Amino acid sequence: ALKNLNEVVKLFSEKKPVHILCLGDSITAGTSLANPDEQRYAKVLEGLLRKKFEYEAITVESKAVGGAQGNDLRLWIDRDIPVEAPDLIIIMYGYNDKSWAYPKEYYSYSLNDYLDRIARKTNGATAVLMMPPIPGCDARFFMMDDYADAVRAICKNRNIPLCDINKVFKDLGREAMKKIMADAAHPDPRGHALIANTIVEYLTK
Repeated sequence: ALKNLNEVVKLFSEKKPVHILCLGDSITAGTSLANPDEQRYAKVLEGLLRKKFEYEAITVESKAVGGAQGNDLRLWIDRDIPVEAPDLIIIMYGYNDKSWAYPKEYYSYSLNDYLDRIARKTNGATAVLMMPPIPGCDARFFMMDDYADAVRAICKNRNIPLCDINKVFKDLGREAMKKIMADAAHPDPRGHALIANTIVEYLTK
């Protein structure tokens, strides 16, 4: 089993050290940003959480890799997750799986296996927050819908917290969403800020 997210929220309220790890593909890595180390949502999230809870011992890092798909992430467990397990892992991926034309069923299998591996690697010491992959622009606006539905179903079946960033982006509408995208697939700094703020809202609701 994975740790309950409420235990992480309690750490915030008690002002105890919190380590958050963001895993995924080029979207989480910050591809197309001028300064990914400062502008990607992991770094923005760190600043927002420190401000929200008024202490500095909150670390949010991204180990996401451009081009990564579920098969890669499953193999990189030992590399990505340190011996001292993080308090929370935030996961969003799927764009490259879709580019490889993996069906929804295989994506679901891969993600379930990934979650199992995380639970084993961390011995249940880490909570997971899932985010469905965001939509792309124009013809790609609906491309990730089946994967997003797969993430929602897995979270429901496994009782894993779901921060539905796909819906947040979709609700903007095609034209408004394009204004926060650097290209057809990757958010610009405003898009990363939206993701970070949405996560904070979820964690503090």
